[in-house]
Amino acid sequence: MQTRSATPYWWALGIVGTFALTLVVLLLAGVLGSTVWWTAAAMILLAISQVLSILTIGRNNRRIAARPTSLPPENL
Repeated sequence: MQTRSATPYWWALGIVGTFALTLVVLLLAGVLGSTVWWTAAAMILLAISQVLSILTIGRNNRRIAARPTSLPPENL
């Protein structure tokens, strides 16, 4: 079984996280209206989802790497 790369998830996290942080800062500064809070909340939830995906991929990759590459012959 091959390991998966988390690189696309890191890119998505960077993009979504930057957008969410920008929205929150603009909301706190009063530049944007209060209706944008829903968008910021959705972006934050999406960022959390990306973090969980990255952690899951990393955990699964460690399990795959810890497996022996070939099964030992059975002693019958």
